[in-house]
Amino acid sequence: MQGRGPAYHRVMVLRVTTHGFYCAAGDFHIDPWRPVARALITHGHADNASDGHRAHLKAMLAPYG
Repeated sequence: MQGRGPAYHRVMVLRVTTHGFYCAAGDFHIDPWRPVARALITHGHADNASDGHRAHLKAMLAPYG
């Protein structure tokens, strides 16, 4: 349709696996509930920050105040 701006296409960025949410573009799992090769940990619950991940990146927030 003319006048509606650029056409957008939906792209599946994440998919659910037996280990958790997986991002194929970055080859990592987000807050996985089982050990994986590459994990992005967004918060500090024990189910996400468990041992067994080969590599992990933890998100850090600035302290309040």
